[in-house]
Amino acid sequence: MLSRWVRCRSAVNQRTRFMEGGIMRLTERDIDGLACKSGQKDKLFFDDMQRGLAVRVTAAGSKTYLCQYTIGGSKKRVPLGSVDALSLAKAREAVAAIMGDLAKGHDPAAQRKAEAAERKAKDARDGFTLSVLISDWERLHLSTKRGSYAVEAVRALKNGFVKYLDLPAADLDRKAVVKVADGIAASGSATMAGRLVAYGSAAYGWALKRGSLSVNPFLTVPVAATPKRERVLSDEELAEVWRASDPCCAAQPPSLSSCSGVKSCGAESIIWPRPPDCRYVGSDR
Repeated sequence: MLSRWVRCRSAVNQRTRFMEGGIMRLTERDIDGLACKSGQKDKLFFDDMQRGLAVRVTAAGSKTYLCQYTIGGSKKRVPLGSVDALSLAKAREAVAAIMGDLAKGHDPAAQRKAEAAERKAKDARDGFTLSVLISDWERLHLSTKRGSYAVEAVRALKNGFVKYLDLPAADLDRKAVVKVADGIAASGSATMAGRLVAYGSAAYGWALKRGSLSVNPFLTVPVAATPKRERVLSDEELAEVWRASDPCCAAQPPSLSSCSGVKSCGAESIIWPRPPDCRYVGSDR
């Protein structure tokens, strides 16, 4: 009788220590009754059957299986899943597998962290499409450049690489660049092909400096040389152009541009007053 009382008392004491956060052979019934003391954020309850297995109980009442182990003097934890989604037997099997990997020199927690970082990097890479690159380049860099260059560069890249706009910018390789440039050159626009490669190299070079990309596929891409202009007009020829120009407003910008070196976009932005005696072709005014 006394022996039976001692055994019962021992079991009660063991269960009490367990409920306070000790070690005991876990059962489904025990897990159902686990609770976190008032004022505590969470509490761990360990299994004495499978080393490393624990149930984490939070103040809100959630219960999760986890594996805790020590490596290099540091404690690490690997979440296994909710007790509602994972059976106790499966949790023990999972911990046994983790401990087996640990015995072979593998750190499961470090591996999970590396895999998460790899997934994050892949998501960022896939989200940085060619279209996003061009938009960022236009918004953050080309906004400080000459307006005509920005418009032409964006238009050329979007039209030339329309099939690649929704693909990751990192997937555009030199082979694809050469194919697009050769197609434009074969259509009789060798100069435009050269400009396209230059625009692409500038955009990718900008992204390279920002750390968004690691390779510029436009570098060293062979393109046809841009034909040089034969010569510039002489002073006498420029004077003839000026004298031959119609005094009407429409002829003033090109006249100023040819004789002063002002870019056409700059000359055209000047407000030109119309002379009183100006007559438009085909007008009776």
